[in-house]
Amino acid sequence: MGYAWGKTDERIEIAIKNEFERQTYYGALDYQTKEFIVQEYESGDTKNTIEFIKYLQQKRPGKRLAIFWDGATYHNSQEFREYLTIINQDLSEEEWLIKS
Repeated sequence: MGYAWGKTDERIEIAIKNEFERQTYYGALDYQTKEFIVQEYESGDTKNTIEFIKYLQQKRPGKRLAIFWDGATYHNSQEFREYLTIINQDLSEEEWLIKS
């Protein structure tokens, strides 16, 4: 069981491969186009968080991303902060490519 954001009068469905296996999904909403982007991963961790950010950058090349996370520790891990530092290096905060 999980939660999703959407219109209250419309059902949101995400296909589940196997209801008995644990599944992890990362999702993002493109606020301008209203497209919801979902990717499945083996687990929620720093490695997959970074992979999801890379995926979003491929889907929206050259666009700046504002990311709002839940409270999972891997969204604020040292490794993830180092990744953001590399991506945003030499840019002022107003120019950051990814703001988390």
